[in-house]
Amino acid sequence: GLALASTAKEVVKLSLDKDLKDIGASCIPEEINRGKVDSIRGPMVLMVTKVRNIAAPKAKEESQAGPRMLKVSLSDGSMTCHAVEVSPCPKISLKTAPGTKVRLSKGPLEVAGGFIKLDEGALEVLGGRVEALVEKWLTAQSLAEFTRADLRIGTGGEVGITLF
Repeated sequence: GLALASTAKEVVKLSLDKDLKDIGASCIPEEINRGKVDSIRGPMVLMVTKVRNIAAPKAKEESQAGPRMLKVSLSDGSMTCHAVEVSPCPKISLKTAPGTKVRLSKGPLEVAGGFIKLDEGALEVLGGRVEALVEKWLTAQSLAEFTRADLRIGTGGEVGITLF
């Protein structure tokens, strides 16, 4: 584990694959989710807990038809806050798994309505893979696809939602 790591680089590498709930220290301002924070200063390492494209309906989040606007839920291990893409951040996508670590830049980063405003320079993806979070995420994705397929195909094979 972390106790056996001998160098700072080894500690960082090992910690990328850990859930920040187990090893993180609180660094997100408590007032951020109440809309009482105007900006935050980094650098701070946070863990992605969820990524959504809020510019598209949930069933069609992957659609490239319109512009995307990602909402990224981030945790320091004890608290979760949200960030929103105000200009494209190509390093993060709907395929970014929960547990991935990101470093927010020094800033200050603007916060509006409780959302950290992200642009390309505000975020660096460090990586990491927290197996328990990835497994849960992959299961939820496959269940969502299964449920959407059920809505499209009724019980008699007809397309649509079955009425009772």
